[in-house]
Amino acid sequence: MMWKMTGIVVLLLAVLLINLMLWRFAMPVYVNRRISRFQNELVNRHYDEVETMYRTMRGAAARGAFSL
Repeated sequence: MMWKMTGIVVLLLAVLLINLMLWRFAMPVYVNRRISRFQNELVNRHYDEVETMYRTMRGAAARGAFSL
């Protein structure tokens, strides 16, 4: 009976150790990749919006919308 409990305790400690190792080493890599992906999408979206505004304003200027 005592051996069973010792085995269970060792198994739980191993699971806890693996969990801590994953949080310590794997999680920062995962979080950095997600942040990088989000920032790239954000910059690309901003670039597209600025380019759209530029082309809209340029087209309006070419049509004479801003002439007095």
